[in-house]
Amino acid sequence: MQHRLNGWGASEIYSVVSARDKIPSVSIHKAFGVSKDISGLPDLRRGSIMEAPIISLFEQRTGFRCEPWGDMIRNPTYPFLFATPDARCQEWVVEIKCVKSFANWDTPARMYQVQQQMLVSGAEQGMLVGLEMGDDYSMLRGSWNQKALLMLAEEYMMERIVIGEDDSMRRAIAKHGAAQWEVVERLRSAADRGTLYRRCEEQQKEGP
Repeated sequence: MQHRLNGWGASEIYSVVSARDKIPSVSIHKAFGVSKDISGLPDLRRGSIMEAPIISLFEQRTGFRCEPWGDMIRNPTYPFLFATPDARCQEWVVEIKCVKSFANWDTPARMYQVQQQMLVSGAEQGMLVGLEMGDDYSMLRGSWNQKALLMLAEEYMMERIVIGEDDSMRRAIAKHGAAQWEVVERLRSAADRGTLYRRCEEQQKEGP
């Protein structure tokens, strides 16, 4: 996981774009990756256990065929932005989630994650796939409810957002409204590496 300390991954981007001036600078510092180490998190192990069966159910229900994405990919223009999608389905990125919050559609951070995966990979479509779980569902043991409802979030098949002044930005705004405009604008403002580093350094000096 040491390689994740060198930039902003798709799973961190929600923390980055959600940061506000009144939030302690340590939040930005952690979001940038300087002090994080997620290698020992139980959620990471649980996700690795559940990924294969969820993909299998996804393929059964949809008829699609997925394959592992492979190594981490970086944005060629802004190499500090990277992503590791769970799988590819045709030309789409596929992100698999097994967290309980997914059953309640509490997914804003996940959607930022898929957006960055599309931006970095160049994929035109993205899918967020998860399981709706009952109270007896045990993720830690790697067991799963065979009757669980697979949720393919069709309304979340999003157009790729490219950092820059082009038609893709206007299409995204028209499709997703003002909330998506904020994502584009904040990513663009963070795209200049020099500004990014200066911002982190200044907030470090100011302290919490």
